[in-house]
Amino acid sequence: MAETDRYDLVVLGATPGGIASAVRGNRAGLESLLVTYHAHLGGMTAGGLSVTDTTLEPTRARSPLLDEFFERVRTHYRDTYGADSSQYDHCQEGLHFEPKVAESIFEALIEEAGVDVHRGYHPVSVTRSGRNLQAISFDSFDGTDNLEVHGETFIDATYEGDLAAVAGVPYRVGREGREEFGEQYAGRLFSEKGTRIFPGSTGTGDDAVQAYDYRLCLSKDPANRRLPDRPNNYDREEFLPIVEDGPEDVPGHGDSYKNEEIPCHIKSELVVPTLEEIQGMGLESLLLLRGPLPNEKRDLNTADLPGEVDDYPEANWDRREEIAKRHEEHVLGLLYFLQNDPTVPDDLQEQARQWGLPQDEFEDNNGFPFPLYVREARRIEGRTTFTEHDARLAEGLQRAPINHDSIAIAEYAMDSHDCRPVRRQGSLAEGHHFLPEITVPSQVPYNALLPEEVDNLLVPVPLSATHVGFGTIRLEPTWMQIGEAAGYAAALAAETGTSPGDLHVGAIQRQLVEDGAMITFFDDVHVDSETPGVPAAQFLGTKGFFRSYDARLDEPLRTKIAEQWAQLAATVRAGDGEPTEHARGLPAEGGGRPVTAGEFAETLQDASDRYDIDAALVDAAFSAIDPDEQINRGLACTVLHDYLS
Repeated sequence: MAETDRYDLVVLGATPGGIASAVRGNRAGLESLLVTYHAHLGGMTAGGLSVTDTTLEPTRARSPLLDEFFERVRTHYRDTYGADSSQYDHCQEGLHFEPKVAESIFEALIEEAGVDVHRGYHPVSVTRSGRNLQAISFDSFDGTDNLEVHGETFIDATYEGDLAAVAGVPYRVGREGREEFGEQYAGRLFSEKGTRIFPGSTGTGDDAVQAYDYRLCLSKDPANRRLPDRPNNYDREEFLPIVEDGPEDVPGHGDSYKNEEIPCHIKSELVVPTLEEIQGMGLESLLLLRGPLPNEKRDLNTADLPGEVDDYPEANWDRREEIAKRHEEHVLGLLYFLQNDPTVPDDLQEQARQWGLPQDEFEDNNGFPFPLYVREARRIEGRTTFTEHDARLAEGLQRAPINHDSIAIAEYAMDSHDCRPVRRQGSLAEGHHFLPEITVPSQVPYNALLPEEVDNLLVPVPLSATHVGFGTIRLEPTWMQIGEAAGYAAALAAETGTSPGDLHVGAIQRQLVEDGAMITFFDDVHVDSETPGVPAAQFLGTKGFFRSYDARLDEPLRTKIAEQWAQLAATVRAGDGEPTEHARGLPAEGGGRPVTAGEFAETLQDASDRYDIDAALVDAAFSAIDPDEQINRGLACTVLHDYLS
């Protein structure tokens, strides 16, 4: 008989997104349960992905729990080693950390919040009534017991989308075709790191999944490192292309393969460098050792196996374990080859033997990380789908398209690792793209977290996005911010006696901006700034009040923009229009003279009258402001935010 529990919030997945959901839920008064696959918390952030992928400064506020995580990293290294230490310097203001430090921070967040945790379980079935889930049944991985958990709100924060799938939520696996959403980089693709697209890029959709790997944490400290043993299924032939130079007509060195697809081997991401080039770049570049991390460690980022994970998203756990074991033996085999094979030049072998598995990390797994890096698996089909277009400049604007239901921001370049082990001359492996030239900060819509037919399930990690669009979202800081927003939504649903799928998104947004979360990106405004109007501008940025990434809150409000903002506010209040179109209708430059609060109130009242909006709303918004006071853009935002509340 299964043990039965009941919670306000049930979260599956101890990823940073899942942890943020559960902690935020408990801090808001919910009784939350976190169910994990592993004994360890933290997903990839505590599993070897130790260099944070973000373009934002680590001290720039983004969302409360993410900011708290970075601050705790900084505090750990400063207090443990001193502000002048190499460890504190190498933590890069919180962006770089040892896996054990990240895990300890996540454990502390969970314990301090009072979140219950059940470790080592996976979902097998759900009980559902109409549009709501009622309970989830779990089996333990060791086969010793099972568990049934009833809840009010459920969150799928797994990398795989397993809970949503068990609940019957439709999902996508693989790549959309170019025509489905009109995405330039969709489907079958050969490219460079930048935006150049090669012949043979048909844009055809398929079931290809971008490559996975294990992100090893390696130590250079002789007292701490352990050189890996030879793996059981080691095959040196797999790694010989590293040290073998082919003839001049080998792809990459001549023109004879220009119009053919070329098989890739281990050097695919490096576009087949010669052995001389490898020796010149050094081992750290060959293995993409990122860092440095504190205490003479690095984060290894080159052991992908493109084409070998397509069945992982929908596979059973035995098959997933086979795939994980293959990746484990591959990365350990790579290190073993470089450190021991007689074909490896002495200088390269000597460099390789300086790095080993750290004895003080993953101590219950011989220094090897526990999670396979599942970069992308299932993605639900939600009430809206985030696409490549959401992360590019909108036509006629100097910012991305505006999502009225934004609850987080994404900012890292859209990218995908290899999908197939073939390439074209001069290109990277098929499916690989990295697009910083065209990616801009974007808004993550709340409706992408919501399945079409389930109202009390939120999906902040395997959310609704195309393969290309997902590339700017699938970063741990972004997932952690989205996960925290899901926790806010769960708490607000409990407070109002409704479900997350029936919430008014404006209520979630107001709570987020009041607590310092970024739901609109601005170049010139930080969410923790004391400048008046910052939370209001964050909110209005989801309704189309800004054409660019500049808010200019300290500047005077001038007649031209005052007229446009007043009309727009009345339009939004009346529920008309679409925010990107609203922004396109704004003047490119706000002209005219500065206006007073009284003049702006009259302008807003005139606009409201055209929609028969109650005059009391205008009076209330301006009640604490001297009508003769010259109003700046920040104060105008505050007034409009109050008017729309």
